[in-house]
Amino acid sequence: MSGFRYPRVGGDGMIFREDFISSATVAGNGGVATGSPFVSQSGIVPTDTSRITYPDDSKLFCPSLTIVATCVVRAAVAAYRPILWVGGSAKRFVFGLNTGDNKLFWDDATAVRASTTEATTGLVTLALTCDGATATYYCNGASLGSGTGLFAATTGSRSIVLGNLADGSLPYGGLIKQVRVYNKILSAADILEDYRS
Repeated sequence: MSGFRYPRVGGDGMIFREDFISSATVAGNGGVATGSPFVSQSGIVPTDTSRITYPDDSKLFCPSLTIVATCVVRAAVAAYRPILWVGGSAKRFVFGLNTGDNKLFWDDATAVRASTTEATTGLVTLALTCDGATATYYCNGASLGSGTGLFAATTGSRSIVLGNLADGSLPYGGLIKQVRVYNKILSAADILEDYRS
């Protein structure tokens, strides 16, 4: 199976997927590599200014969403480590690992909201649900807590970036195997089942 983009809307609600488990190709999925992210069938490892950018799209700017990422969490460093950046000319949001620890964070350009508990190190499945008011974080199906704050959609052009900020200033620096986004809130039971499967 190749990586693919926007396979369906409705049904399970998946609106974005990049799968490096079974495909080393991002071009067919609309992705453009900047810098030299190491890309293999094991995943991508964005370092320095490297990242993968996807074309303009507004599907990720919905009132409710769930982000699921399978990646390697390393020892904490003194910098944010973005997994997914989505942005436009007015607003943007970022999901990744916090600076100074391995808490998950959600930044919607008004405030950074971190989980109350850190993610474990190693190969893990991280998830975020956001309903427009509350962001809830998960690691391997277990809740890491939540933070409140409004999610504001962007206006103007939008792009999706994996493994870095759009300007390449904050690389994730670890392996990212898969990223999926749903246009609905997955329940805690759904996220646990997703991790177990």
